[in-house]
Amino acid sequence: MPLIVRPLETADIARIVALHHAVMGYSVNALLGERHLAFVYRATAALPDAFVRVALDGITVVGAVSATLDEDRAARALLQRMSLQQRIFIALRLLCSPACWRALWRARCASQPVVVDGAPIHACLTSIIVDPHAQGRGIGRALVAGVDDFMRQQGVSCYRLDTRAANSGARAFYTRLGFHEHEQRGLDIIYLRKL
Repeated sequence: MPLIVRPLETADIARIVALHHAVMGYSVNALLGERHLAFVYRATAALPDAFVRVALDGITVVGAVSATLDEDRAARALLQRMSLQQRIFIALRLLCSPACWRALWRARCASQPVVVDGAPIHACLTSIIVDPHAQGRGIGRALVAGVDDFMRQQGVSCYRLDTRAANSGARAFYTRLGFHEHEQRGLDIIYLRKL
């Protein structure tokens, strides 16, 4: 079956959340729980300056990617869309879970402004996940190509992403695709993609 990359649909959410937990269970959004992670994917897909796509092998979702033109603006927009109940849940979860606090601290450090040639890089590939059983079949490459197209259409000439420094497979993947290591921030490596 040919690989299909298309916009996120409501029916994809449960599978994407499960994949995200399997691949990026260390992320803040994963640690905040399945309902929160589902909200983040659904709300991000609705933002006008964001890009969320899923990859399907036949009818099975095998990957997903999200990106935004401005990571901070997207975070503020998601926060505005949260109900008071969601905000209280997050606050309680952060109070009760040292792992969430650590993940939030690492994420905030990694998402600090990246400056290249005196200009801040706001555009960001915020997450990419591929089913571990489907890796090596061009799924990640197809998802990144979609982000590249989105960024070019929006007039973006450079975007960033971060990944765990210890994740040698992801680092090799990004290097093969032409991303360049910019700097290390704690446990994360910041990569840049010039288009």
